[in-house]
Amino acid sequence: KAIAMPGLTPQQRGEALLDRARAAEALNDLPTARAKLNLAARDVAADPFYWYFSASLAMREGDAATARSSIAKALALAPKDPTVLFEAGHVAHATGDDDQARHYWRSAQDNDSGGAVGRAAAKAIELLGVTPTVKMAPGTSK
Repeated sequence: KAIAMPGLTPQQRGEALLDRARAAEALNDLPTARAKLNLAARDVAADPFYWYFSASLAMREGDAATARSSIAKALALAPKDPTVLFEAGHVAHATGDDDQARHYWRSAQDNDSGGAVGRAAAKAIELLGVTPTVKMAPGTSK
């Protein structure tokens, strides 16, 4: 009802649509979530949370290209936000770039040392483990 009422500023309208997108996603109604999110873009595309949520939703939708594009926009708007960095790590990991995932998670940890996101980022790094590298002795071949 609030969205249909007169008098809302564009920002308020966009935030209300973003809330509806979040509610639809929580109910596992991903098509409605994306539709509401797309409607919100006109009014809140300058909000890094819009892009963060778009990336997160895209991951659930199995759309890696949109996830990468959206998280890049969120990072451009909020390059030190631990929550954005944490999600960037998930996108990187899910798209096969574990080195980049570690980088983002370390940045999230550094920007929220002692906080909930920082602790979650440390755990993500721990769960990812260390990728071993094999070094050949000089003068040997594969």
